[in-house]
Amino acid sequence: MKFSVIWAYAGSLGILCSFLILFSGFGAESAIIMSRIWLAKWSSTNVTTSQQRDTFLGVYGALGFGQVLLVSAMSLVLTYSAMKAARNLHHGLLVNIMHLPMQFFETTPLGRIVNRFSRDINSVDDKIPRALGMFLRTFLTTLGTIVIISYSTPLFLTCVLPLGALYVFIQVRGIQQ
Repeated sequence: MKFSVIWAYAGSLGILCSFLILFSGFGAESAIIMSRIWLAKWSSTNVTTSQQRDTFLGVYGALGFGQVLLVSAMSLVLTYSAMKAARNLHHGLLVNIMHLPMQFFETTPLGRIVNRFSRDINSVDDKIPRALGMFLRTFLTTLGTIVIISYSTPLFLTCVLPLGALYVFIQVRGIQQ
């Protein structure tokens, strides 16, 4: 998929929906990171009283509940905005087709027009939202993993920054060729 297609799709999602998707995604990943850190702290602490145990369990449960809420919010907003974007893009495609000159309809078989229209709408309705959702989840999980490793082993940052720069260089170089 070309970047221009993804960018046009992101533009049709709307600014508010895009912000809510990113906010809930980052929030959910932050809750995951915090629960991992909290679990590590809990396992290294000598819990002797039931009050300490209940505190650790309560915080861990609250982080898990926040994670569930934010992941659900991200999925709901992504689904809603995908329907909104599909409606906007379908309307724009239909308006463009209806404004084509009559000669186009005389030379192009109707089946070919309908087939192309349905294939494009299938991409807008199914493929692009799924790819966008998978990209966001993968990106946020990767970012969260880097944060967790960097938190536990700060020396890791000396390796990840040069490797990240090398990765970006290779990706840009590969696109140009």
